[in-house]
Amino acid sequence: MKATPAQVPMKERIKEVATDMLIAHGSSGFRFQQIAQALDCTRGNIHYHYRHKHELVEDVTIEYCQRTIGHFDQIWLSDSTLSQKIQLSMQFNEMRYLKRNPQGDTSHPWSLIARMRLESALITPAAREALARYSHELQRSVVAGVRRAVEKGELRPDTPVEMVALPIIEMANSADPITRDAGRFDRLRQMYQAVDRLIHDAYGMAGHRPAP
Repeated sequence: MKATPAQVPMKERIKEVATDMLIAHGSSGFRFQQIAQALDCTRGNIHYHYRHKHELVEDVTIEYCQRTIGHFDQIWLSDSTLSQKIQLSMQFNEMRYLKRNPQGDTSHPWSLIARMRLESALITPAAREALARYSHELQRSVVAGVRRAVEKGELRPDTPVEMVALPIIEMANSADPITRDAGRFDRLRQMYQAVDRLIHDAYGMAGHRPAP
């Protein structure tokens, strides 16, 4: 059962609202007063938990990066097939896209990581470190997933694992701007499907090709 707003601690509610505002407007596009209005509380309630805006941005960025890599680890370190992992990665991005683009054909920003990368000069060193750590952990996770596909006989033994992992990693890193440029999610879906097909056409073992 989902907790009601009254059951969620105020600090968590602040971070939820701040995440939405940061994704939509960036760190310069929101104020504590706006968060207070959204939560129907006073600015004092916000300052009780966060003295300065940069502290809130840092906290939100670190937690968002941790949650995101946690999701990708669940996908890429599992025993699913490589095609399933690519599909699940696409679906995870689609879920986040639809949260802020429910009609499926709009180009609103939807990734805090993409937004904070654009504002790296404005955020704290700890927030920048979280972004860098996310990039490193994403690469580690996807490379491990591709290597597992080789070990399971889905891909040929001579598959260049890191080279095969690269386009998957870059799609994850560029997912938000791809959908914003296209104005819909379909383009990113097509890219995931194309990469899956190309990988298996080039290195797939018999019986492990994705469905047409």
